[in-house]
Amino acid sequence: MGNHSAEECSKYNKNHYKDKSNNLMIRKNADTFIFIPSKINSRDANILIDTSSVSNMMSLKQSQHFCRSLQPLEKKVQLLVANGQYTQVTQKADTQISFDGGKSDITITFYVVDEFVDDVILGLKFLQQHDAKLLLKNRSLEIADQSIIFSDKIDNDNPDFDLADKICLSKL
Repeated sequence: MGNHSAEECSKYNKNHYKDKSNNLMIRKNADTFIFIPSKINSRDANILIDTSSVSNMMSLKQSQHFCRSLQPLEKKVQLLVANGQYTQVTQKADTQISFDGGKSDITITFYVVDEFVDDVILGLKFLQQHDAKLLLKNRSLEIADQSIIFSDKIDNDNPDFDLADKICLSKL
């Protein structure tokens, strides 16, 4: 982990490697995340496009709102989440997603994560599988011959700070 300097950390325990404590960066930024307006199983949703996530993930709370049923995974999956911790995933949710202005539904399977900070995330596997293109200048996502406009403005030119806001830094 890293790509940051010591002055960016508001707390730094010099003995973190001994006691395995986390370094924390406490900072408030304007929202600079990429949210896509959509419908999950015909219900309105804002989905976070997360290029630092490999998998599609949904919080347990949101899965109960959007999904009729959850399916157990054949084998437990261990995911490394943004704070550097591993979490066990035992369930998945199959969904139908439609994007605002979209022409058709897309079937997407999400890992259901019990304690999850974000509500719904689409990760890199989804973006690659659907040959998606993020057009930051136009504030849009192109996927399946459709262009979806981000629902929030990106107004920060330093995305590393936003990533750092999401994680507890365990190393310098």
